[in-house]
Amino acid sequence: MATKTKRRHFEFAIPFEDSEQSILKILYEIKPEWSGRKLQFKNFTEGISNKLIGCMLQNGSESNLIMFRLYGNQTELFIDRKQELINVEFLHSQGYAPKLYGTFENGYCCGFIPGRTLETEEMSDKHFSELIAKKLARVHAIELPSDFETSEPCVFKMIGKFLSVLPERFEDDLKQERYKKELLSKINVVDELKLLKDLLSEADVPLTYSHNDLLVKNIIYNKDEDKISFIDYEYGAYNFSAFDIGNHFNEFGGVVIDPDYSLYPGREFQMRWLRIYLEEKAKVQGTGEVVTEEQIKKLYVYVNQFALVSHLFWGVWALLQANFSSIDFDFLEYSKNRLYEYLRRKDDFLNL
Repeated sequence: MATKTKRRHFEFAIPFEDSEQSILKILYEIKPEWSGRKLQFKNFTEGISNKLIGCMLQNGSESNLIMFRLYGNQTELFIDRKQELINVEFLHSQGYAPKLYGTFENGYCCGFIPGRTLETEEMSDKHFSELIAKKLARVHAIELPSDFETSEPCVFKMIGKFLSVLPERFEDDLKQERYKKELLSKINVVDELKLLKDLLSEADVPLTYSHNDLLVKNIIYNKDEDKISFIDYEYGAYNFSAFDIGNHFNEFGGVVIDPDYSLYPGREFQMRWLRIYLEEKAKVQGTGEVVTEEQIKKLYVYVNQFALVSHLFWGVWALLQANFSSIDFDFLEYSKNRLYEYLRRKDDFLNL
């Protein structure tokens, strides 16, 4: 079984800066035929919690690129890195992720999926959105192995874990003052989490393997094959399928400090997207089920309510990053914008 594969491990960490020499030590072990040949490195700037570096033969094909993912500072406090590796290996066995070549003390290296990341405005494009809906339906239809963690959906437990490791105050006094002034007086996250958990923990939606982080930079488009792929499964786990969809819709605002939430898709777009998703899932699972308007409407309500959970999830996540991350990104401002959008949408979505 894929989840039992013995992984090759290198007992040293790769530094965030001046990484190339450490990367080469691993590269020549997993790709000995590359020794002595000219190589080129590529830094990927899309990530805001990890550092991504690629290496390939000079003038070679991108399909042979090896990706090195360096974990962000202390992200192991709130990301289950063991589960992430299980995700990558299992999904590779199912054709949904590249090969995992090895691990090192602060990350892992894997293959590369050729293509380009989508642009924010392409998320709402009719063709691309249909490809995404069908791909996510297929991911949600994956049959999980018996040793996969399926005791409960992950999202409320993960937010609780985020809160449990959130320091009482920020180490940076300026951040602490901003937090008290801009956030602490506006929202009690613990109370909001309880409200959503009481309302949605028994939601009548399928529990599936979920990506849980379908933002634009985790969606790859291969033009030659007219095909969509998903990458970066570090938050992947057993979860409410409606959370995965609602979270994706939130990401129409873009991966920026101040997302444009006016781009959140309206009812007509969502209903069309959800029909495509449900029909594809029924097709993949071979149920022969005819999707009804009632099913679509029901899922629509849950998707938008779980979009609220998504804002809470990433709002608290960003507070952790604001304290621990060394990446140049204003996580505190991002957290404020996610939590304020939660408050703005709360009554409308809960009253659907």
